[in-house]
Amino acid sequence: MGAHNDIKLSQCKMIIAEYKLKVMAILETKLDQQATARAARLINPSWSFLHNLDQAPYGRILILYDPCLFTLSIITSSPQFIHCHAVSTSTNLSFYLTFVYAFNSVNARKSLMHSIPFLRQNSHPWLILGDFNCCFELNQRLGRNALSNNEIKPLKSCLINSELITFKKTGMQHTWNNKRISSSRTYSSIDHAFCNQNALDFWPAISLHSPPPLLSDHSPIILSLSSVAMINNKSFKFFNAWIGEPDFQDEVRKIWHTPFFGNPLVILQRKLGALKAHLKL
Repeated sequence: MGAHNDIKLSQCKMIIAEYKLKVMAILETKLDQQATARAARLINPSWSFLHNLDQAPYGRILILYDPCLFTLSIITSSPQFIHCHAVSTSTNLSFYLTFVYAFNSVNARKSLMHSIPFLRQNSHPWLILGDFNCCFELNQRLGRNALSNNEIKPLKSCLINSELITFKKTGMQHTWNNKRISSSRTYSSIDHAFCNQNALDFWPAISLHSPPPLLSDHSPIILSLSSVAMINNKSFKFFNAWIGEPDFQDEVRKIWHTPFFGNPLVILQRKLGALKAHLKL
């Protein structure tokens, strides 16, 4: 997404507030060591962060997390992934998290597809998510060039060898598009989340949601580990007394002038969602 842009960093803060996130990974950061620390402070100065700057120039993955709830430590990393050991500070639950940002070319992704099965966990919950830059089912691309079996084979084989499980996703089913017009536009599902059986046993109500994209050409993917579904139909009530609050107009104006990506209806939905998240704080 290019975390060198302060507007995009503000979008990250909005997503954290709206979905009450406790861990976030930002991909394609384009930041050096000093800029990475600055970005982390701007998003949430009380959170801790990890990165793979030692594996790739200007980094490719930035992980931010609430240290009051989790401790995260890097076990191994590469330019295409960071594999972490996580421990819940409240329950002492030990589990593993892998964040992926795959290279664009098939050949460059071979090392990633080879590495993932070696990260397999048989005795602890394991979650792996990110931008895999490829698909594992034929229906995961819409547009002029249909997927072939050869194209989906690498990731599909990787999932089998890693004993990873997919789960149903709500929201945007195709998480990326090339932003071209009319018949040249292509939609693909290249952002994924998977887990092992241990994770599914521990979090049977695990859910995945992909809201509309903001400034990026990717939709965020939101993974909820709560036993209660992340998205519910609980109504939101607006209290007229809020209008009299000193900073109400300024906050509405600030959110309304924040750029969002998408068609007019999606833009309206995202602005209202951001405003709702702020009012509920």
